[in-house]
Amino acid sequence: MKRLLLPLLLMAASAASLWLGFWVLRSALAGFCLYYLLCCLVLPTAALLAAGKATPRALPSLLGLLPLRGADLGLGLGIGLAMSAPMVLVLALFRQELFGDGRIREVLARWGASGDRALLVYVAMLAFNGIVEELFWRGFIHDRLRALPNRWVALGLPALFFAAQHLFVVSSLVASPGLIALFLAGILGAGVVWSLLRELRGSVIPSLVSHVLVTAGYMAAFLCFTP
Repeated sequence: MKRLLLPLLLMAASAASLWLGFWVLRSALAGFCLYYLLCCLVLPTAALLAAGKATPRALPSLLGLLPLRGADLGLGLGIGLAMSAPMVLVLALFRQELFGDGRIREVLARWGASGDRALLVYVAMLAFNGIVEELFWRGFIHDRLRALPNRWVALGLPALFFAAQHLFVVSSLVASPGLIALFLAGILGAGVVWSLLRELRGSVIPSLVSHVLVTAGYMAAFLCFTP
């Protein structure tokens, strides 16, 4: 139970950081700093330092970054493309309902992520989202939960928290409850797939590569479809 406490606290902190940044402070910059920098990078590193493990040599493996293998890279690319295609198709099919009312544009403006800053947000998402999230969720958190007796709980718990924390952002951008539920189900499924990849391959690289491709897919759709 003691080993489970830290992952639970960090997973709860990640959800709280998104809620505080996007819903309370209404700032994409605040949300990114609180989530990506503080919760996904600083707090795990601090925990590893406190445990005396965060040496330059040991840190990559503690975050799941094993030496690059061609099979891992190919697997990540294949799964990333397979996940991106139906996601972009759904965004295209519901283009009018998602983008036609101007809600997304208004919310992004409220968060300070429109106009000249929009490109910076897109670049930040492509540069940090898939990489940082995988190092945190399928790297640090996954490694901390390996000692749980039930492996399905260890695999499913991060995926559940990962999907639940997206509620804050998805419900702000999307008006339809049905589409919100559909997107959250997709995020949950992606989290399960990425957890299984980490478990089966031992490395975070396949999930990291596929996550980067998924991020590129929906960010491209946002660029194309947002009026």
